[in-house]
Amino acid sequence: MGKVVLIPDYFMSSIGAYTIANAVYDDVIISGGLRYDTRQISIDGFSSPTRFINDSLLSFSGISMGGGFMWQLKDECRISLNLGQTWRPPQVNELYSYDIHHGTAQFEIGKRDLSPEQSRTFDLALLYDDDDISFDISLFHNQFNGFILLQPDRSRPTVTVRGSFPTFRYDQVDAVMYGTEIQGDYTFDSWLTCSVQSSIIRGDNISLGNPLFLIPADRLSAALHRSEEHTSELQSRVDISYA
Repeated sequence: MGKVVLIPDYFMSSIGAYTIANAVYDDVIISGGLRYDTRQISIDGFSSPTRFINDSLLSFSGISMGGGFMWQLKDECRISLNLGQTWRPPQVNELYSYDIHHGTAQFEIGKRDLSPEQSRTFDLALLYDDDDISFDISLFHNQFNGFILLQPDRSRPTVTVRGSFPTFRYDQVDAVMYGTEIQGDYTFDSWLTCSVQSSIIRGDNISLGNPLFLIPADRLSAALHRSEEHTSELQSRVDISYA
């Protein structure tokens, strides 16, 4: 009887160590951190009519670092800025996938020579919290070298005895993601509050000069919360999603 082997059996171990520090100067808090991680993945080899995998031992290691500050402008208002550089090793499915992923009904093909993903991050946030109104507005920008993604291969669908399936291949590109997130609450009275959340995300494939695949659509949601003393809370909600 045949069997589906999307990825080989493996054993993974990870070790990490980090240090963090904070300094407080009147209305300003400065923080920083440094982390080292190492990961080993032991792959159990196997052979089948469609592929052969040797026993392998993969090793990855890298350093992540970050720093930022928070400035308390007033009792109800503060601003924060964070910068960081981090990395992510490729996962087993990104390296070795080669079969039908039954959760998505697509044929996925890994890439064994993927290298760790490197990224540089920046985010700026403004937070306000008063008796009647509170909101959080943040801007972010992430630059990736070797961003790992799963892309469709439109020209070569995979045909098997189980049917025809769209083909997706793991690959690496240079990419950038940026956008904004907003959330806020406004209390009209002690019994009525309006909540709003919104996110806008953009992603560009720098290597090919086109948008990244599967970036989420812009999102806006709003909710009204009504509550009265000694009664259960009543809630009405409206969700809107648009591309």
